[in-house]
Amino acid sequence: MVFFYRRFLPLDVCIYAFGAENDASSSNLAIPLSNLERLVKILCTAIRFNERLFGRTFDYERSYGEELIVTPRGRMKIGEAENRYAVMGIGVIVGETPLYFDGVNEWGLCAAALNFPQYAVYGVGKNARAGVSSAHLISLILGFCRSCEEARDMLSHISVSAEGADEKTPPTPLHWMLSDPRSSLVVEPLASGLSVLDNPVGVLTNSPRFDYHLARLADLTALSPRNPLAKNAAPLYSRGMGAIGLPGDFSSSSRFLRAAFLKECCDCTSGGGGQNKADCTSGGVGQAFDILSSVAIPRGAVLSDGGEAVFTRYSALMDMDSPTYYLTTAACRTVRKAILTDSLCEGQHIVKFPIYREEIIAEI
Repeated sequence: MVFFYRRFLPLDVCIYAFGAENDASSSNLAIPLSNLERLVKILCTAIRFNERLFGRTFDYERSYGEELIVTPRGRMKIGEAENRYAVMGIGVIVGETPLYFDGVNEWGLCAAALNFPQYAVYGVGKNARAGVSSAHLISLILGFCRSCEEARDMLSHISVSAEGADEKTPPTPLHWMLSDPRSSLVVEPLASGLSVLDNPVGVLTNSPRFDYHLARLADLTALSPRNPLAKNAAPLYSRGMGAIGLPGDFSSSSRFLRAAFLKECCDCTSGGGGQNKADCTSGGVGQAFDILSSVAIPRGAVLSDGGEAVFTRYSALMDMDSPTYYLTTAACRTVRKAILTDSLCEGQHIVKFPIYREEIIAEI
């Protein structure tokens, strides 16, 4: 008998598991720019589970070289400035600059970029001349801000430009979710300028705008993790009937509602079984991954316009209290982790960890 062997790997083992590379050569760090154009139709879900855990799914039909990237202080240039704070997350490197899809910095500030087609408007607003490309925004925020409040202040002085990561790359339509131990924000580039909103739900998916998803939360008011009372002679035939009506498809609106309902019902500060509420490094991580799996897309359930399977390539959790990145992939359900240690923060070079490998299956 066999089973999927799940365990947390510390950083010294993680370096082996991810296949770390410590390479200062920019030619070895770069990926083809044409691959970035495929970002346009990516699906994603991001969730702030509590004051400690932030997570996201990343859904697309193909990989384009994404890796776990650790950028030490002062090793990433945005414009003329070098990053003040170390950053760890998933992304790609163009030229010598990491472009993060999500990440956590040494202060515990987290960010995730999510697809926002048909609604993203760039290069407008009062700060249109002080712009940064959508591909660089997470690198800028995590490299220079310690909290959501600092990020809010920075964003009040800039806009998202209509430029791509490079002159050869078109801009990617994105919006962003930021979280720290105290709060969460949604950042959306709209026709009126860059909108920065508090996120009281702690969930974000894709288009339409965030206010549309908030309005649809009214659809959940009658749902409950408890069974309803039987109102006629027909007995209730199953547990879980209190959630009848919870959408189960993979559209952005349905994933938002499903994530919001499960986040509200499920305790991610522990394993959910009466454990120490302060312990979210074991049971809470597992519980959070369970919630992420409820919005993950199995291979074959969603097809692209070209008939390719769109699926959840990776799911990630970030610990905001002790900056740590947890990861599973479609091909490897083993939970792996990397810790943003002092030595990594003070490193001399950007470090890369390949994330994709085969599953470890062990006998009982």
